[in-house]
Amino acid sequence: EPSLRNITQPALALPTITSAPRSGVEHPPRTHPRTHMLPSETRRRIALADAKKPTAQHAGNQDLVDVFWVLADATFKAEPENAGTKGSAYRKAAQAFAACPFTVTDSSVDLKKKKLPNVGKASVEKMAVFRATGSIPKLVAYQAILDEDFEDDGSGGTGSCGGGSGDGDSSGGGGGGGGGG
Repeated sequence: EPSLRNITQPALALPTITSAPRSGVEHPPRTHPRTHMLPSETRRRIALADAKKPTAQHAGNQDLVDVFWVLADATFKAEPENAGTKGSAYRKAAQAFAACPFTVTDSSVDLKKKKLPNVGKASVEKMAVFRATGSIPKLVAYQAILDEDFEDDGSGGTGSCGGGSGDGDSSGGGGGGGGGG
């Protein structure tokens, strides 16, 4: 059973605050967590903590469910004019991936014989890219838009971009992806 004494230093270097010793007793330096996060990292954390986010029936699909849920959330923020179509399609795709009793891959799902309900062409393409590269370029692009807006309005802009392990390619299929059964 872990205890507080067994917890190691976090991987990220946190700023150290030292204070003068009081009454001759030296105290160890205190560390404070980073107080400002970029919007993409904040949005990613909020989306992953969403109580409505489904849990995958097959453990091999949880990463896919998570990335599509985060993609839906990023779509709602980065493209509010398309949130009703694209964002909802990504949410439905995440729910469909969660309900699959098998690992979803580009060979286990297609648009003709092995179609999943509520998963359209664009979502299948994004799923294949994610399985191949570990990233969805559209998500990387949305996160860059959110972070750029944050930096442009003067409200911050330091730190590293979280979420996605993209290659920086901001191209990527647009389009919805949702469709009726």
